[in-house]
Amino acid sequence: EPMMWIKILLICIAVLAIICLISIWHSTTHFHKVFYRLSSDKISKPVKFVLLSDLHDKEYGPHNEKLLKAIDEEAPDAVLVAGDMPTALEEREKKVAEEFITALSKKYRIYYGLGNHEAKMRWGKKRFGNRYEEYMKEIGETGSIILQNEFCDCEDDNIRIYGLDMIH
Repeated sequence: EPMMWIKILLICIAVLAIICLISIWHSTTHFHKVFYRLSSDKISKPVKFVLLSDLHDKEYGPHNEKLLKAIDEEAPDAVLVAGDMPTALEEREKKVAEEFITALSKKYRIYYGLGNHEAKMRWGKKRFGNRYEEYMKEIGETGSIILQNEFCDCEDDNIRIYGLDMIH
């Protein structure tokens, strides 16, 4: 009878492991949209933003086509980036984040705040070399507005966007 309980326990552990693996797979291969509606009598007209964060060089379809399509469907006035678009790894096969921001910048104004992965690249020169400088140069060349402990006023919308560099 103790062997039966061990078998039942092992089956339960196996089922839980499978459920966890499916959940991890789903969360890393699918994105979801969350909508918020804010109002203020100080904003002269409706404005729509898309907020992106923590993509960590993830691609949703070739060249992020699925994510670009989802953003196009929303037709935002601007895209807010809250950082961690790349992943701070020494070796990278592709420049997913750079290509994605470049594609977005051809259609939308981008306000880019840094995350901890960008910060790791900046402070870890010994580990990452000039990767931070190269990444920021490429992002800057897209016309994206990079905000590091500063703000930017949106054009004619009475909205101010802050980019807080968590650790400076």
